Amino acid sequence: TTLLHRLLAADPARRALASWEALSPAPPPPRPWHRLLGERDPRQLTAAAAERTLSLLAPDFFAVHPVEADAPEEEVVLMDHTFVSQVSEASYHVPSFASWVVDQDHRVAYRHLRRCLQVLRFQRPEAPAHWVLKSPAHLEQLDALLDVFPDARIIQTHRDPRKTVASFCSMVAHGRGVFSDSVDPLEIGRHWLAKVHRMVTRASQSRQRRPEVFFDVAYLDLVADPVAKAAEVAAFAGRPLSEEAKTRLAAWHGQNPQHRFGRHVYTASDFGLSDDGIANTLADYVKEYGIESE
Repeated sequence: TTLLHRLLAADPARRALASWEALSPAPPPPRPWHRLLGERDPRQLTAAAAERTLSLLAPDFFAVHPVEADAPEEEVVLMDHTFVSQVSEASYHVPSFASWVVDQDHRVAYRHLRRCLQVLRFQRPEAPAHWVLKSPAHLEQLDALLDVFPDARIIQTHRDPRKTVASFCSMVAHGRGVFSDSVDPLEIGRHWLAKVHRMVTRASQSRQRRPEVFFDVAYLDLVADPVAKAAEVAAFAGRPLSEEAKTRLAAWHGQNPQHRFGRHVYTASDFGLSDDGIANTLADYVKEYGIESE
């Protein structure tokens, strides 16, 4: 998802949510020293400091999920303002919260996201009006998303779940390690395998209601020709890539190789899971979308 998101964000006709915008969607009151920054927003300095702090606290996290002050970030950071999001569930071991949040009206969070995007659009009216956003968390709440953003086009990426589940568990474990010195990998494995199953199941149900707004991207097709696949996505969204955009996407991909921040090393067994167990749990999902084994 990160690869496709950042590829599309390289299109000058599209706008992604920058990490510094996600951290501070509203600008601070002006201060005299802000004049020394020139055109640079003071929030960018704050985000850069946060990036450096994270690199010290969890240097391996960047290989799992790159966090860069000026690069695109997931909008769940904004949705978490409402406390109705997966952020706390992923960041901490809070089983009662996890049970509570899934049954809340997530339209509250999506309405807040819409307002934040409007605020950001107001601040930079010269920026593209077409947003490209990304978060796997949306899979569980697509009905709420489409209620608030009825014109949205949903791109669902697919990969062998034996790879994705273990990778996601690793990301959760690394993230929790920033906030706690007690991280239970077996609990993470149990909880998030069940969670992923629920997410893809609910996504399939939502797709039956509005199949015309969904487009599928297989991971193996994406890595085989990233720019071509991004062009297909852009065309589906009704905003085809220009030749300039294709050049920019190719340049971005060349400058950002897969393991730029190091190799993400993990196995299912690290979290008490097995490849066979993951495959059995998600067999219906694999069959429904014809996902190839890796």
